[in-house]
Amino acid sequence: MATRLSSGAREAPRGSAVAASRGGAWRRSLPELSIVLWGGLTSVVWELGQSPLYADHGRGLLYVLRTRLHCAGGDLLILLAAFYATSLIFRSRFWFLAKGWKPALTFITLCLAYTVWSEWFKTQVALSWEYAPAMPQISGIGLAPVAQWILVPSLVLFFARRSFAPSVASSPSAPPSRHQSPESTVDPTCGQTVATEGANQFFDGSETRHFCSAECLHAFTASRHRSRAGEPGECARTDRNGKPMATESET
Repeated sequence: MATRLSSGAREAPRGSAVAASRGGAWRRSLPELSIVLWGGLTSVVWELGQSPLYADHGRGLLYVLRTRLHCAGGDLLILLAAFYATSLIFRSRFWFLAKGWKPALTFITLCLAYTVWSEWFKTQVALSWEYAPAMPQISGIGLAPVAQWILVPSLVLFFARRSFAPSVASSPSAPPSRHQSPESTVDPTCGQTVATEGANQFFDGSETRHFCSAECLHAFTASRHRSRAGEPGECARTDRNGKPMATESET
């Protein structure tokens, strides 16, 4: 399950083709911003919408606004915690750009599992809040918050993916590869599936190659230089950008 996807958090090596344009590179290097933006908006809307299903809804407008905004802030922390946990499992903060259902399912499951425990603990142990009679329940757990943590994470992922999609299609920095998909491709060094939004890229004159990490990029470029030098038995010394370093005899 711990599939290595991409290493977008690392700095792009000089000389490599970077997918993001300079003006928006900083934003696209921080996928958390999309989680915060869309997670905050959807959480506020949902918390206000489900407010009548809680017993304290009739305590006045200011109280309701304050407490629901407070709950939305807590929801945002849950989303970020699940996002980083999923990033650790799949070893990339750009996991939501890769094809496949496992990362998204992991993210939603983490959110849902915490919510089920939290609703049980807050309503039956700590007694921090109480459901209104209108709240549908199963085994004492409100169905509205359960539905929230299925739909809200799904919407957050949907909008986060859409916010990154235009940058892939419109980027002038790297010529498109004939063999890569607009969302993911294969690291030629280790064979892992990587997101094309990652910063570790190399244009070899015919196509842009994508790597899961700076180490795989370095290994690929070092191998190219060794093969060009015709010395397969000797490991060429290269800098972090894959360029040959001068030997002692040359200096």
